Amino acid sequence: MANQVNKLYGLIGMPLGHSFSSQFFNDKFKRESFSGEYRNFQLEDIGELNDPMPMSIEIKGRRGRIMSFDAYAYDEADSALCLIASDFLNDRDSEDTLVNSHIYDLCAHMLNFVDESVNGHMSDYCDDSDPAIILAREFKKRIGKTMLDAEIMRFKLFIISN
Repeated sequence: MANQVNKLYGLIGMPLGHSFSSQFFNDKFKRESFSGEYRNFQLEDIGELNDPMPMSIEIKGRRGRIMSFDAYAYDEADSALCLIASDFLNDRDSEDTLVNSHIYDLCAHMLNFVDESVNGHMSDYCDDSDPAIILAREFKKRIGKTMLDAEIMRFKLFIISN
């Protein structure tokens, strides 16, 4: 019997009373028979993200898939790897909100990096001295291992925006 993977997605921010993200994505997950749940997390409900490591990654992978994020951290309390994307708007930007389609793209870019890290194809897109490949190898080594202080059992994706 294969392990059922429960995926939790969400929007983090404050205030979130105006957000339709939870309903939108849960309806989409149900329509597409996707095993996952989407929740809104008020900023004070998520706790603290400890010691994120800044690392700007932007790589184009197989079939033009974009892999990108701006920082990462380990949440040792629940064996999670946290990838962080930042998306800050300025006065020249035409949109004044972070829309669901852009949130989906940012999440997909982070998950693309995880996929390439796990499946070992990162060396096809960057050389051995690139920090991205070093980090990808570290992730691959830690995913699902039984080392108590180093295992990665889940992923958390954070989007920070104004």
